[in-house]
Amino acid sequence: MSDIRKNPFFHPVTGGLTLVAALTLLGVGAFVNAPEPVAAAQTPAQSAASDWVDHDYAKVRLVSAQTEIGDGSLLLGVEIALDKGWKTYWRYPGDSGLPPRFDWSGSENLKAAETLWPAPEKFTQPDTTYGYKKHVILPVRVEAAKKGEPLKLSLAFSYGFCDEICVPADAAFDMTLMPGEGERSVEAAEIEIFEARVPEALSARGSRATARLENENKLELLLEGGNGAPPVLIVDGPKGVYFAEAELEHIGEPSRYTVELDAGRDITGEMLNLTFLAGGKAWEERVEIR
Repeated sequence: MSDIRKNPFFHPVTGGLTLVAALTLLGVGAFVNAPEPVAAAQTPAQSAASDWVDHDYAKVRLVSAQTEIGDGSLLLGVEIALDKGWKTYWRYPGDSGLPPRFDWSGSENLKAAETLWPAPEKFTQPDTTYGYKKHVILPVRVEAAKKGEPLKLSLAFSYGFCDEICVPADAAFDMTLMPGEGERSVEAAEIEIFEARVPEALSARGSRATARLENENKLELLLEGGNGAPPVLIVDGPKGVYFAEAELEHIGEPSRYTVELDAGRDITGEMLNLTFLAGGKAWEERVEIR
């Protein structure tokens, strides 16, 4: 019988084997002090952005939330960065200003492109306008006609930016996205931040709205349901029609707004976009003029 005291793992104080020895004898010694498994290195996200086009007080570029086509549905964005004090405009600028315009006609393999509009700020100096300061991304949902072919994007973009003066500007962008899994890009998270600022349906507030012409130059809009104070209302709609700032005439159930307009024609039966802003939230509803 061997002398256990000669075992190199013998513990002289306890008279037994050390933990290392016991585990070795049980066949698991190979795992003692074994290094922890190293996580597989993740491939850093890649950028999917054009170069900036600089217009002195503002600059603009085209960005994509994906580096490849994926399933054919993609989220793009037109990113605008503005110097301090300057602003750019929403789809309906208000009393003055130039709304952004998108022309994708030079693209190849593009089936559809839909611009989404983050809720704007309301500015009251020197007149009432709607838009953005500092930084904004205008998200665009696009769909490739064939996901197995390259998506060649070509965008002619025009916009305006103002401080004490207003400056019109144009930019052209080309970007090609190849077929592939559609990995998230470096720019994805920021595009999604502005996508989340696009107004919800008015029904999410528990409200509904109606619109009717009081006369050829004035609209009446009624807002029913919902909690809290009546929100700020912005009206836009038929092309070529000017809508003044909405005035809240009555708070109740329903709340009543009026809007002066200049259409030059009867717009009964045409569609309006109603955008409501309150407490950092926004809702929209599209209604027919009665």
